[in-house]
Amino acid sequence: MDEEIPSCALCGQPLTEEEIEQCEKQTERFSNQYLCFAHQRRFCGCPGVRSQTLP
Repeated sequence: MDEEIPSCALCGQPLTEEEIEQCEKQTERFSNQYLCFAHQRRFCGCPGVRSQTLP
């Protein structure tokens, strides 16, 4: 039986093991969502950086 690979809650991209592990370590930070690294950055602890495009 194949396991379904979690995908990003915002863009639907399948997640890597590292992305899944990061989301599970910081469930409160990411509001219990699985997010890709690009979208994890939007949950930065600094309000001045949150949701800004990173270079």
